[in-house]
Amino acid sequence: MFRSAFVLAFVMLAIPSRAWAAAGGEAIRLVVDAPNGCLTEGELVDEVERLGTRLRVAEEGERARRFDVRIVPEGDHVVARLTVRDLVGRETVRSVENATCAEAGRSASLLVSLAVDEESEKIPPGPPEERPYRWPQPVTREVDAPVAPPATRIGSGGIAVSAFRGWGNGRPGATLYGAKTYAAWRYGLTRIGGTVAFQRDDDTVMNTRATSGRLGAVIGWGAPWSDAIVGFLGEAGATTGAAETIELGSSRIRTVTTRYAAPYAAASLVLQLPWQYTVRPVVGLGAVWSPGGYASRLDVAFAADMGVVWQAW
Repeated sequence: MFRSAFVLAFVMLAIPSRAWAAAGGEAIRLVVDAPNGCLTEGELVDEVERLGTRLRVAEEGERARRFDVRIVPEGDHVVARLTVRDLVGRETVRSVENATCAEAGRSASLLVSLAVDEESEKIPPGPPEERPYRWPQPVTREVDAPVAPPATRIGSGGIAVSAFRGWGNGRPGATLYGAKTYAAWRYGLTRIGGTVAFQRDDDTVMNTRATSGRLGAVIGWGAPWSDAIVGFLGEAGATTGAAETIELGSSRIRTVTTRYAAPYAAASLVLQLPWQYTVRPVVGLGAVWSPGGYASRLDVAFAADMGVVWQAW
């Protein structure tokens, strides 16, 4: 059963728009069964017409639908029940629970009005007529779908190869050159990977030539693993090599070979040409620190490098 509050709200919205359809009024056969002082047939007809629905009581012998209205107490509620029998004998029953007899009378009037209007809607409509719009008409606007800006290709990692040249140990005669490669993977904004480098030192002051290799871990931000122009790379690992030193004695010349191994740390500033290709040119400027190089003391080397980076994954 419908709650009276729901029916009241629904019918108050529905009836004004349906009143036009029932303008001619439907003939119905009306039977009212209600306690004394609750609802009479005349009160029911007046209330239905006050709601905007036109109807009339059918004449004797006139074909019409039968409306049986009953108001009966049930427990702590008063039930308004409407039974509608159409011209072929089919019945439709609707009921509403109410708190008082007066409310049940109003509910019965609403049920009758709604049943009459529903039948009038089945009649083929005439030419459309202008009716006042109950609510503000919706405004249709064309809204352009947001277009996402092109995503910046930040690259997830790859391989870089470069050659470098520089000087070390604070002496103009100590030059170095070599090559290195490093690979990195992306973790958020950070790049982590590994590096391998080979280096040759020529020290004309110490008459020494050294060959060494480095193996380390790499951490970086920005270039060359993004579309930025500038980036930073840090390295840490181990270096090992062998140095040949020519010693000039009073009577003879001899060559002394020294092998060494030591930890190292390095830092580089990287510049790249950020065109939209997977292979990009890069240049860098960096420094390497090692506590035990071929000179058996703190080894500081500065170098500039140039190469390419392949953003392979």
